[in-house]
Amino acid sequence: MIDQIIEGPKKEIVEFLNSKYNLKVDTILGSNNFLNSSIMSLISLKFWDEAFKYDSKVYFDEIVSNFNQMTILALLGFKVPALILLRRCLENIVVFIYYKDHPVEFLKKEMDVSKRNFDKVEDLLNYINDFPYNAFLNDIDLNQLKFLIQDLKKDWQENYKLLSNYVHSSNTKYLDLHSFLSDIATNVQLLDEVLGFSKSIISYIHAICLIFFQTEYSTLNPMAKTMIRNSITTESYKRKLITCFGEI
Repeated sequence: MIDQIIEGPKKEIVEFLNSKYNLKVDTILGSNNFLNSSIMSLISLKFWDEAFKYDSKVYFDEIVSNFNQMTILALLGFKVPALILLRRCLENIVVFIYYKDHPVEFLKKEMDVSKRNFDKVEDLLNYINDFPYNAFLNDIDLNQLKFLIQDLKKDWQENYKLLSNYVHSSNTKYLDLHSFLSDIATNVQLLDEVLGFSKSIISYIHAICLIFFQTEYSTLNPMAKTMIRNSITTESYKRKLITCFGEI
């Protein structure tokens, strides 16, 4: 059933790249695995997106947009732009969480960006870390949740630091150095590198959503829940989530 759900969007992407860029995706080593995983991520994100009713969900909309663009760019061979979009996903998820709890601050920020009341994205990560979970979540193992939140924070910081190297060109191994158009091409190593970050980040996003949005999750149909669970490839997240909330 999941394969059938993925097949339509996959065919659409393959035909789009063929017609617009004359790219034969099926000839690229590793492209099938990359596409299957990326489309699973996109569809699973959209299940959450459709369930959210917050003004700040525009930031979650942007995560969906980031993943969509990342998929196309990686297949075309644009590694650095693809990785930068994944870094933006890390920023957008913590911004979304913060502003869904602070709608007035969101409105003030929309009226004047200088009105935001945090200095850097790390402040938002600390907001998630220090959130009073015991006041909102009942009948869960708070100690296990604390360990999970610590793991999530550590992984967010590690991924953000690594991806920031591509933003700031920290040393020569983070440069693309494509002087000619003919230099731009994808390969299995590029796709595997992007996919590694993608899987880690989508696991983080789903884990955070399962912690903060149990009510919305309960409204999803069984197939949507299955695709979200299958998109969490960080097994330690799954184990701790099940310990905290029971079956997910």
